[in-house]
This record gives sequence, C-alpha cells and structure tokens, in this order.
Amino acid sequence: MVDHNDVQAALSARIDGEDSAIADDVLDAHLAECPECQRYWEQSLQFSRSLSAVPMSPPDNLSDVIYAGVETEFQRVSARRVLLMTACRVTLVLLALVYVVWAGRLLAPEMTDVELGAASVRVGIATALLFVSWKPSQIPGVLLIVGAMFGFSLGFAVLEAITGGTAPWSQLLTLLFTCAVLVAMWVTDYGNPLRVLNARPI
Repeated sequence: MVDHNDVQAALSARIDGEDSAIADDVLDAHLAECPECQRYWEQSLQFSRSLSAVPMSPPDNLSDVIYAGVETEFQRVSARRVLLMTACRVTLVLLALVYVVWAGRLLAPEMTDVELGAASVRVGIATALLFVSWKPSQIPGVLLIVGAMFGFSLGFAVLEAITGGTAPWSQLLTLLFTCAVLVAMWVTDYGNPLRVLNARPI
C-alpha cells in the first residue's frame, strides 16, 4: 500500500517538474481513489498558480531602490537634527540675555567685590553660551562650569532653607535649565555623549 506522505511528496515533485519516487501510473491511480491526496493536489496546484502570478523579477536597478529608502531616512533624521539644533541655538542666545540681565541687577553704585565678581561670572557665562551656540564642540567645558555653579548654588539654597532664609530658587532653575539645554545640544550635535566618551579606537 502506498503511503499518503510518499504520494504527496511525489505530487510536489511533479508540480516542481522533478522526478518522483513513485511511478506516474501508480501515482495517478492512487490520486483517483484518495480524497485526501486529491485535496492536497488541488491546494498545491492553486498555491503554485498564485506564486506564478506574482512577478518575481527584481527591479532594473536594485541599488536605486535601496539608496532611495536610505536617502529618505537620512533626510528625515537630518531635518529633525537641524530643527533641534536651531531650537537649542535660539534658546542659548535667549539664556545669554537672561544672564546679562541677571548680572545687571547685581550692579550698583556701591557694590562689593563679591557682587562685582558674581556679575562678572554671569557675563562670562552669557559670553560662553553665545560662543557654544556657534561652536557646539566647546559645550563640555561650559557645561562643567555651569554644572558646578548649579551644584554650589543648590548647596547654599538648601542651607538658606534650613536656616530660615530665602533660597534663590529662580536662579537655581535658570542654571538647571541652562545645563539641560547644553546637554540637549551636545546630544543633538554628537549623538549619545556616553557613547562618544566610551569610544574605543579600532
């Protein structure tokens, strides 16, 4: 007795134009009498016809198709990067103006050396922000300074809050926001900063 699996394998070989292990007359005789193998034969023929209807030839120039997809993705990423960089640059310029105003509020006819130093530091930060908005490669140095200022200011603010004084929360938020914008611009310009710092030469 012929096994159904062997018959179905022989039918698949017939569709593919290959030689089967079962003679054609034996195969046809079994197919005429077996409803299960008839269903398999009809389904296989239908599947083979559906594959034949699908165009399998590659496009004339496959590289053009690949480059078109890559170029579209590159343009999308580049446009987003330009938009983020522009937003960061504008924000840094506005922050520079804030620091200049902040320094101006410290100026007075009878100002102390400490107040003069504080005003000078804020003018220096404003100048640095304008510089890194043009040269983002210098962000790490400026970020270190602004971050250190935020850390010291936070410590003094906590001390003031504990002793009952008035903590300069608006100044703290300004420094924190400046750090956030610098980090955002650094990431946008170079990618992940941790990946840059951990890079290994090949």
